[in-house]
Amino acid sequence: MKKLLPYFIAGIVLLLLALVIVQSKKNRHVFDDHVTFNKADKIPYGTYIAYNNLHHLFPSASILVNTKQPGLWNSFMDDSDGQALIVVSPSFRADEFEMKKLISFVKNGNTAFVSAAIISYDVQNMLRCDAPDAYSVSDIMTLNSNSDSFSVSLTKPPFTITQEYGCPGVRFESYFSKYDSATTTVFGNGAYILPNFIQLRAGKGAIYFHLTPLSFSNYFLLYDKNISYYDKTLSVIPKNTKRIVWDEYFLHKKYFNYNAGSGRSNSMISVLMKNPSFRAALWVLIALILAFVLQEMRRKQRIIPEMVKPGNDSLD
Repeated sequence: MKKLLPYFIAGIVLLLLALVIVQSKKNRHVFDDHVTFNKADKIPYGTYIAYNNLHHLFPSASILVNTKQPGLWNSFMDDSDGQALIVVSPSFRADEFEMKKLISFVKNGNTAFVSAAIISYDVQNMLRCDAPDAYSVSDIMTLNSNSDSFSVSLTKPPFTITQEYGCPGVRFESYFSKYDSATTTVFGNGAYILPNFIQLRAGKGAIYFHLTPLSFSNYFLLYDKNISYYDKTLSVIPKNTKRIVWDEYFLHKKYFNYNAGSGRSNSMISVLMKNPSFRAALWVLIALILAFVLQEMRRKQRIIPEMVKPGNDSLD
């Protein structure tokens, strides 16, 4: 059995490699559900389209990218007007200091547009609103609805018509369960017609919070006629805006890995284990090795040599 073991292992390894190669050729066009919100990513849940279409919506504005904390901005002036900051991220974990700087920026005659499914306690406290954790929302909604799709809509007024925009795929969103109606205007809804898009005025400007960031993903915008949702949603930013700033500071702050939070893993083993052929071959290999080990553990009986009766030499 020992002599055969190397041949068994070599055969299984070759079989595994062959299966992986064949399967990889079959799955070249597998849907990539990795969520990045990265402006450079053309994968379904990147934001390449949302970022690159900004110059079509605002042809007269300069487009900049910010990676600095509020108060340390060097790509634009927080005391100037006619600017807009756009944040698209799974979470917006601004602290009190950052929110004060952001509100000060808005008061000077600027616009802040934030789309994130999770907003920090400091943000909710300063805006006097409540927004449940996005994962809790998903758990509740999957009880009575399809968890592999989501929809959004804009309200009338301020928009001219009320239209729903839907898309299959993962759901990652929240809603405002509480807000100050004296200072807040609802601009849109998510699942169950719950408010997910609000406006708050501050000084000469306005700040918008939107809780369905996947509606700015490549996949959503390319699905059906959803690009019109993008156009209408960002139309809240004044047309005469001189400078559009795409923010990446909050996208990477205390990096929030949506894929890890949802139970996804991107390790080499986890990727290979998604391949049914590889998984089956691996179990066969494990079974063969286990059988060999058990076989070798069995106690081997040795033949007891025949004992020759000793002679009585004294009689000789």
